[in-house]
Amino acid sequence: MKKLSVPIAAVVIMSLWTLKGLVFMPNVADGQPDLYGFGRLPVLLDGRIQPIDSTARNAMQVIRHKSTGRYAREGDAKEETIPAVEWLLELAAKPDLARTRPVFRIDNEEIKDHLRLAKEEKHFSVNDITAGNNFERLARESGRIQSKETSLRTPYEKSLKAVADSLLIYQRLTKSFRPQRSVDFAAELDQFETIFPIGMAAARAHEAGT
Repeated sequence: MKKLSVPIAAVVIMSLWTLKGLVFMPNVADGQPDLYGFGRLPVLLDGRIQPIDSTARNAMQVIRHKSTGRYAREGDAKEETIPAVEWLLELAAKPDLARTRPVFRIDNEEIKDHLRLAKEEKHFSVNDITAGNNFERLARESGRIQSKETSLRTPYEKSLKAVADSLLIYQRLTKSFRPQRSVDFAAELDQFETIFPIGMAAARAHEAGT
């Protein structure tokens, strides 16, 4: 399997205002996000440009072992197949909600026991996996396993390393949509959305000589 290299560098995700507008595009029926339009946006990944839909599907394939997700969009709704690009858009626009989506597949019973996860389940959310001190435990174990020869790793160690790598991909994808020095990204988007039309109107007035 080709290794997914992240973070991604957005080539034509135009501006913060555009990203905010992608969540509810004005011309999309029923007020739904324009997944097709978002999926066509190009990003630079592994030295080549590709649609962000491909990035989403590749990431989901690594994390869930399938190129789509499956969960209920709302709490009491039925589970359904979720396009990877929808999951990635939610990761960008609603990261707190994305953390609750069970998109990480874990089959190894020893890992479930180590992380205190429900043994009857196969798919878990970021919140599930990192609950309590799980993140620190994962980091320590992953560091130990990393220094061990690949051929000498046990099935448990290989599976745990895969979980840690999946979390790293998730974390880097999340950071790819946020400026490095951003303190409150949501507030900055709101401010930009307010200021941008005013600035554009002033620029047009200047060009028209008014």
